[in-house]
Amino acid sequence: MKHRKKITLLTLVSILLSLALPAAALAETYDLSLGSITVTAESDGKQYVKQGDGEKEAQTTETVIQQSGDATTNTVTITAEAGQRAEVTLGGVNIDCSSRNEAAVRTGGEGDVNIELDGNNRLISAPHRAGLEKGNTGTLTINDADNDGSLSATGGNQGAGIG
Repeated sequence: MKHRKKITLLTLVSILLSLALPAAALAETYDLSLGSITVTAESDGKQYVKQGDGEKEAQTTETVIQQSGDATTNTVTITAEAGQRAEVTLGGVNIDCSSRNEAAVRTGGEGDVNIELDGNNRLISAPHRAGLEKGNTGTLTINDADNDGSLSATGGNQGAGIG
């Protein structure tokens, strides 16, 4: 009986803590200033993230990409395989790839890509590249569900902001 009360109390405490934590605390957060990031929604129904030369990690919660420091030349690539949906939150990134032959953020694959905006996000790409380059054949949805985000996407010479 004594152990049952302890387990019940611990369960109650953990439930209360999970309700008190903001959603961002339950997210898997990556700092873009530490290296380029690739997000992939694969046919096994899971979403994976790989940063720089690191190993790809299966995601169990929301994927949030933030950034510390000033503008970076690191990029974000989001790919969704056929029938899958990749979901990413951009949380205040400042990417300037104008000196490289790359898009700041690029989507790919045959699936859908959803991008949620939190904070001020700024994307600048190289000539002939869109600031946010849509390469996936599915839908691209850019959303700001909590009305706390913005996106400034600038393509390089002859490049669209989003395209």
